[in-house]
Amino acid sequence: MHVGARLGCAWVLTLSIVCAPAPSAGSPSLVGGGGIDYSQGSGGESTRGVLAIVGSSVGSGNATLALVRYRDSATGDGLGWIGAVRAPLARGHGLAASGARFVGDDSLRSWRVKVGPVLELPSGGTAGVYYTHAQDDAGARADAAAAELSLPLNTRFTGRANGAYGSAPGGLRAALASVGLGWAPAHGLELTGDLGVSRNGAFATTPGSPSNPLTRLLGRGGSRGGTTRETRVDPLLQLGVRVLLP
Repeated sequence: MHVGARLGCAWVLTLSIVCAPAPSAGSPSLVGGGGIDYSQGSGGESTRGVLAIVGSSVGSGNATLALVRYRDSATGDGLGWIGAVRAPLARGHGLAASGARFVGDDSLRSWRVKVGPVLELPSGGTAGVYYTHAQDDAGARADAAAAELSLPLNTRFTGRANGAYGSAPGGLRAALASVGLGWAPAHGLELTGDLGVSRNGAFATTPGSPSNPLTRLLGRGGSRGGTTRETRVDPLLQLGVRVLLP
């Protein structure tokens, strides 16, 4: 069994988590919306999903919730619940934490957490370093360290890079590297695309755009359970659409 539904949709496709955009100092802000995601990864397996999102922010802190309905070619259909918070630290930096629970229509039950510091860069981008843990009810588990970088290229485009390294079920070592681009052609609309490679079905975290109210906890499960020691490398593709208001 996969550790987690290979959700590229928050990408749950990613499994997505939302962070409200930074408002003017001290003023509370609410955001709501939805999205559609598609991801393809290890062994050509794919995930499609739709999600509903609500988020709130005050100053540089925020909290978000997302509900995802997904269809995965390996684990079947299911629901995901994702929550995230970011607490401000000194000099504009922050501490981010997120958690997700996935419940398949059949037997899949899994959860994952992600926590770490987020640094604000002079260029207007962000850099984060995280610890990530994923586990399912069958006892399979995976732990990883992840790094994320997001940089605004101009008022409409944001570039990002993502990497992770850790353990996977079966005693294997998993790794992932990806690069991506976010495009905001209109207020409240974002289109995203990421390409990368994964080793041994690495689960990943996907960076969010600093100018968009979304960050993502994307969990692609580790390799299937069992005692196999085979090492494999696969291409990754993730696509997403987000509509958020106001």
